[in-house]
Amino acid sequence: MKPRHLVPFLLAALLVAAPSTARANDCYDGCPGLGVAIVGGILALSADAAVGTGGLITLTGGAVDAGTHRYGQGWRVANYVFGVLNLAHGLVWAGLSSMGGSYLVVTAPLAATHLAIGGVDLALAISSGRHASQMPYALSVRPMAARDSGGNAVPGISVALTGF
Repeated sequence: MKPRHLVPFLLAALLVAAPSTARANDCYDGCPGLGVAIVGGILALSADAAVGTGGLITLTGGAVDAGTHRYGQGWRVANYVFGVLNLAHGLVWAGLSSMGGSYLVVTAPLAATHLAIGGVDLALAISSGRHASQMPYALSVRPMAARDSGGNAVPGISVALTGF
């Protein structure tokens, strides 16, 4: 992202935070940190959504690239970058999920989604790199069924990459 694209976000943060910082000691009609917290939350969720969307786009592009046997470096690099970013976001959400509470309904699916997107992105990047360098490998995708802590069935997929 270019620095000039951050200017609207910084201006919005300043517009929301500036009125609240003028009366830092007056909490009778609103606390000063509330505006900053709201803007920070909006920016954090926007970044999280952008990483997830970027991961889906690179996942699709990398899969099409691999399906047509092109194995281009551009999609491979994008898969590595968004794979790592999605894994990082997934680990953050998983950490928040481990704390339990009423937010578990939101944080657990977000963690699972980011971890899945990141894992598939990295698997595509590694697979593309192996094909591009003509090194032998094996990639298998299998259906998977498990049980959660409540005993309910949880479907999923398993991706195994071997031979590297």
